[in-house]
Amino acid sequence: MSCACAGDKFNAPSASCRLLITYPLLWAILSERKVACVKFTRKIILSVTMILCVLFSAAGIWMIQANFKNSLEKTISQKTQEHLLERYGMENYVMSALDKEGNIPWEEVESYAGQMVSYLSNDKKILIYRGEEEIYSNCSQKWPQSLLGQLLKGEQIRYQVEKIQKKHWILTASSLEINRERLTWISVYDISDVYWERDRQLEDFYVIDGMILIVCAVAVGLLACLLTAPIRRLNEVSKQIAGGSYEQRVGITTTDEIGELGASFNKMADTVQGKIEELEDMVRQREEFVANFSHELKTPMTSIIGYADLLRTKQMDENKRQKALLYIFQEGRRLENLSYQLMDLMGLSENKITCIPMNIKKWMMEFIRRMEARWQWQESQMKIVCHVQEETVLGDQCLLEECLGNLVENAKKSEPKDGIITIIGKRIEDKYYIAVEDKGCGIPSEEICKVTESFYMVDKARSRNQGGSGIGLSLCEKIVRLHGSSLKIESTLGEGTIVSFFLDIYMEN
Repeated sequence: MSCACAGDKFNAPSASCRLLITYPLLWAILSERKVACVKFTRKIILSVTMILCVLFSAAGIWMIQANFKNSLEKTISQKTQEHLLERYGMENYVMSALDKEGNIPWEEVESYAGQMVSYLSNDKKILIYRGEEEIYSNCSQKWPQSLLGQLLKGEQIRYQVEKIQKKHWILTASSLEINRERLTWISVYDISDVYWERDRQLEDFYVIDGMILIVCAVAVGLLACLLTAPIRRLNEVSKQIAGGSYEQRVGITTTDEIGELGASFNKMADTVQGKIEELEDMVRQREEFVANFSHELKTPMTSIIGYADLLRTKQMDENKRQKALLYIFQEGRRLENLSYQLMDLMGLSENKITCIPMNIKKWMMEFIRRMEARWQWQESQMKIVCHVQEETVLGDQCLLEECLGNLVENAKKSEPKDGIITIIGKRIEDKYYIAVEDKGCGIPSEEICKVTESFYMVDKARSRNQGGSGIGLSLCEKIVRLHGSSLKIESTLGEGTIVSFFLDIYMEN
């Protein structure tokens, strides 16, 4: 025989259960405006705890509700079977008690019901209806008419779960049709213990859930503090670097993403520190450049003004007059040379040159011829010795002549003991090597790294007496860099100096 169910069998979780689920979400919503200010570690703790709270609470409540549903279904099935047994007993009694006309003896039915209640249990609740008229009931509760109306309809076994006065009842009903008389037997069972067991499990779960969440929050907090320690270190170091301690570095040695971040941060800090040092060095060099330039202008200008004023205000013999004019001429040429070199130095800042193929040996011979002709006019006894291999190189002839001319002039000013300046040119692998060598006074080792700075002079007094300005090697360094090379200076004090660089070799297609 089939069963039909009406009414709400399974109640929703209690209000406290719903609060357990919604509380973390409500907390997050209410604290949304504060989350942005919360430390990253606290965000991790809050997020993980919320996820664990929602998942664990949902899983626990689902399991308890599933167990409750299973227990309720088993109880309903059991009570339905009991009702069937009672109904069969009632049906057999009624069929055997029919009178000759086949009428149901209703007084005997009531008596049988009382005997059955006494036999089964004093707690047994039974209702018997003749049609829609109640003929027997031992229930003190008042049932809703809508509930009774549903139970009195139909031929199948029907049941309803109802909560009255904090208790849950299941009413199971079935009907008999005998000689157009309808008899409905309703069994009432107290199933509150099933709901009480569910509530007890929920209460125990709330306690366990709270304890587990507290333990998880502490564990997640410790783990988050451990995992975010490198991030805090990054933050501290970044603040120190922002405060000017550019030498600070992050000591993170892990191989995970945070370790890679730390390594990248250290590289960035190295780059930043290098750039700042370059900027500081540039500022220092600029200040020195301005100071040296002002000094270089002041010295010849003072001499020119002094001798000019002397010629203007005093009478002197021809010899002294010629000497004063010579000083003025020399200082004027010195200013002119300084201005040309400055113009060349500023012009090279554009970093745009055109390199063309050139026969280096032929060009070198023409250069030496012009230099010796100039020295002959200056009555210099210095000689240039050339050891140059035949090769075609790429270069800017005007700039290379300016560079090589400055190197040869510097070698001349070093006063070589043998009066010889040697120029060497040879191929080394896929590059062409050019060097200017002398046996002069040399350069102190601690000064070599500074000689390419503008206006820097190792011996300032001697350099000025020889017409030097301290810009020559700085100009050479820029020219060589524009040709894709660098100036290499090797020198020993008292023995001599070698200045060299490389040029690209021209490759025919």
